[in-house]
Amino acid sequence: MPGKSGISAVVSQTLLSVWEQSNLEDLSAVGDKLAGNLLDLLAISYSSMVGAQAEETCSISARRIIIRDFIEKNLSHPDLSPVFIAQALKFSVPYLHELFKGEGESICRYITRRRLEIAAKTLRDPQLKSISVSSIAYQQGFKSTTHFGRIFKQQFGCPPTEYR
Repeated sequence: MPGKSGISAVVSQTLLSVWEQSNLEDLSAVGDKLAGNLLDLLAISYSSMVGAQAEETCSISARRIIIRDFIEKNLSHPDLSPVFIAQALKFSVPYLHELFKGEGESICRYITRRRLEIAAKTLRDPQLKSISVSSIAYQQGFKSTTHFGRIFKQQFGCPPTEYR
């Protein structure tokens, strides 16, 4: 983006100023908010340059990435839930649900789907045939083998033992 005129000039000067100030003072107290705002400015500048409207801010996209990354790292945790995620990431539960709306599925459905996909991959692996279906269910964070079997069948059309 050219930084000589229009909104990109404002963004360019803002970025330069922040860079210079970061060498003079500790910005850690406002770092996350500042980064989000700078990403928003860049998105606005870019969208005005290409004549498009940004569908969502970069900070919202970044928060979604953080949420998905947290979920992926904690899929096997049996208490993984919107409340658990919101507390860990310091969001309110309604805000977490609002952020995740853009994913096309609820956060609970996303967690369940990802757990089932990993369980199915484990069941298909011939080298892991010695691991019981119930162990696979518990390893993926399911608290009940009955529940696991029922939703696995809904997702894949057959029970886990038959799928294997």
